[in-house]
Amino acid sequence: MIPAEGDVLTVHQPKMFSRNLLLFDGDSKVAEVRYRSFTEAAEIAIAGNRYEATRSGWIRSEYSLTLGDRVVAQAEGEGFWQRMYRVRAGSATYLLRRQPGWFQTGWNLLDGECR
Repeated sequence: MIPAEGDVLTVHQPKMFSRNLLLFDGDSKVAEVRYRSFTEAAEIAIAGNRYEATRSGWIRSEYSLTLGDRVVAQAEGEGFWQRMYRVRAGSATYLLRRQPGWFQTGWNLLDGECR
């Protein structure tokens, strides 16, 4: 992924075939995503907090992000040909959309009013 002007967040895999991710703001690690084997769940560590990301069921594209017992964000898949997710966090809504192109692996997080 080539960052757009003003982007400072980068994502790296710690090992070649790892599913885990490290997020950096410049040279500082700001978050870590650890996927659980054989499940659709992940643990996300940000600023000392540990969040749990889970998928609702085997086929549905609905996800929840929890901190302890509190749901802090939910995402629901939209579209069939152009894959994107509507993310709700508190009163804010965002779109998480895959970058265009067959071989792109990046995603863009947009204000919920954008398409």
